[in-house]
Amino acid sequence: MNLGEKIRKLRIKNNITQYDLANKINVSRTTVSGWETNRSIPDLLTIMDICKFFNVKIDYLIRNDKILLKKISISKRKKHLLILTTALIITMLSIMIWFSISCYNAGLSTIKPSSIKIIKIKKIPFYFKENKLKNIEKHKDYKYDIYFKYNGTFSYIEYPSVENYKDQSGNLFISMSARNSLNIFRNLKLHDKTYKVTLGAYPYSKNMGKSIIMYYPDEIGNKKISTLKSNRILINAKDNK
Repeated sequence: MNLGEKIRKLRIKNNITQYDLANKINVSRTTVSGWETNRSIPDLLTIMDICKFFNVKIDYLIRNDKILLKKISISKRKKHLLILTTALIITMLSIMIWFSISCYNAGLSTIKPSSIKIIKIKKIPFYFKENKLKNIEKHKDYKYDIYFKYNGTFSYIEYPSVENYKDQSGNLFISMSARNSLNIFRNLKLHDKTYKVTLGAYPYSKNMGKSIIMYYPDEIGNKKISTLKSNRILINAKDNK
């Protein structure tokens, strides 16, 4: 005896119409009719409702019904496959996100001049002795200790360092780099930290009397370094005597 025949037998035994049974388990009468004529099969949750209504064990309804047991087995396999596929997709996405974040955090980005707040710049006198063998004349120059704060949202300064370049007029252009980071909370916390970098003095290229300008290398392209709109004068030539 299959499931449909058992449902019909229980219904008749308890003097219940198809309409009454349908109302009790929240389905249509035609649905109940479909079960009893084996045109369709109820899902597992509905079978449990039928068992509860007729006060029978689920084993009684599904025992020996090979078609139903096969359908339930296939349904479980599909469910397990769906869970496995979902878990695999989530794992792959997690790996991709982790890899992307790791690659980003491993990179460096140049700092926009507008992203720093100068606290002070200390001019330190530096004297070069005459060295005729190396063609160095005796002269005075400056090196500079620059104290500043950095307000980058997606980066932070790990080890302050500066790169410099002098144009034909001798003006000193500098740039700094920061470590990429998506840890915004840590980055914001570091906004209160004061950093220090030192610009050295060199015997063949005087700093004294020249402007010290911070520039943004990413903006250069085909433009001259002295014409960049983001340039920021840290020390004016007139004040660097």
